Amino acid sequence: MIKRSAIIKASELVIDHWSSVSGQEIRRPFRGSNLPLVLLRKLADALYCCAVRGAILSGHKDVNMATTQPDLPKADPPARGSVFTWTATVLACAYILWSGTMLYLATPKFIDMFSSMGVDLPLPTRLVIAFYRFAYPVLFGGAAALVIAKQFLVREKWVSLSITLAAVVMVNIIRGVTVWALYQPLFDMMEKLSK
Repeated sequence: MIKRSAIIKASELVIDHWSSVSGQEIRRPFRGSNLPLVLLRKLADALYCCAVRGAILSGHKDVNMATTQPDLPKADPPARGSVFTWTATVLACAYILWSGTMLYLATPKFIDMFSSMGVDLPLPTRLVIAFYRFAYPVLFGGAAALVIAKQFLVREKWVSLSITLAAVVMVNIIRGVTVWALYQPLFDMMEKLSK
């Protein structure tokens, strides 16, 4: 069975060898301090756990797992994003939802105007009018949901900001095409009247 004292001795030998090779000496920061000894014991506990788990995996039956859990500090969970990415996410969601809501509220006004004018509508305008009740919530709500979900799933700051920017650009393109489709019959009618 592997002994902790053997691991401690091996750790001391590794540290002594590193000190002699690197020319840097590991000393105690204050006289009488046990800080390096505490760190050495933590390293020994970690090495002991690895050795015992390796022995268990290789099939040794006489290993006691009760002594394999050292007093190591728990790692902090990864951050869910910086303040900058959260600010960008909130602003992007507000813009996306505002754009979708304003288009959703304005499209019925265009429908009423076109029906009272009796103009022949081009295909893009007919598609927008036919599918706006379904398409606007899916497109704009989906973009907002994507921006919020990426905040919890993507850890890297610049990747997160890139996804946010891409979502805002796509919403701008969709909004621009929709506004163009809604105003196209008015532009066509103004062109006919000016001739």
